[in-house]
Amino acid sequence: ARTWIPLTHDTASFRGLLDEVDTTVVPVGGTDLAAALRRAAELAQPDEAQTTVVILLTDGEDLEGAGRQAAYELHEDGLRVYAVGYGSMLGSKITLAQDGTERFLRDRSGDEVVSRLDADGLSALAAATGGEFVRADAMALPLRQLYRKRIAPLQKRTFEQGTELAKKPRYQWVLLPLLALLLYELATTGGRERR
Repeated sequence: ARTWIPLTHDTASFRGLLDEVDTTVVPVGGTDLAAALRRAAELAQPDEAQTTVVILLTDGEDLEGAGRQAAYELHEDGLRVYAVGYGSMLGSKITLAQDGTERFLRDRSGDEVVSRLDADGLSALAAATGGEFVRADAMALPLRQLYRKRIAPLQKRTFEQGTELAKKPRYQWVLLPLLALLLYELATTGGRERR
């Protein structure tokens, strides 16, 4: 698990860096969900756990078998995982584009690699953190739906909580005695000019 792009609010920089991500630099294929989740936990700020979520985009095949344990660790840190599952539960081959042609990914023994969506595993992993599992093929634009329904309300609730802590300006009470003195002065001088 590597950090390709640092956490940022600068979406223009994010898009630029995202274009430079090279998935071919990982020499060994396979999915280690625990490593990815633990890396996400390292990047999260402990005091911002209420507003931080982890979005896991995967087929869910946990080849190392420690994904659910890592999810429990994130839950203890107050982090939620939203898993978006890609692929077919029946399995499908992985297509690679190379030199203008397409071929299927093969393992070390030369057999074609078949990837299967583990919906049950991802659902259990997300539930362990209080998050949610979404199948990418079940809706159009699953990430946009997830953001609109789960993440945006979380940000709004946090913003509303923050505004309750704001101090109210009360400087106008200092002006009240000065206003009273000014009115007294006008009333006692009777409009005469001072010399």
